[in-house]
Amino acid sequence: MTTAATGEGVVELLAAIDRHRSVGRGELGESARLKRAEAQVWAVLVDRLHERVRALEGDSDEAATGEAKSAAGRLLLGVAAHDLDPYAAADAILSELMPDPRAPESRVRAD
Repeated sequence: MTTAATGEGVVELLAAIDRHRSVGRGELGESARLKRAEAQVWAVLVDRLHERVRALEGDSDEAATGEAKSAAGRLLLGVAAHDLDPYAAADAILSELMPDPRAPESRVRAD
């Protein structure tokens, strides 16, 4: 415990902070920082992708009303009705935004 008025425990607190920082700079700390950075970047990417798809589609709640006019709304209705699995719906949305580099047709180049 530290006491601001007397300074009691401040030396021990600073030593604990230094130990914590030295562990964080080691190999285990680097791995943890890299995993945390990866999780942060993927979370931002997912959020931004979601925002862009919603912006392209008009950002409406048409699927909630059962009257889907947009492609994404129709896909959501298909998933809700169990006519389409969520993976196929996600792939359909992604294919509208960009080609799948794993798909054979996207590897063919016209030189």
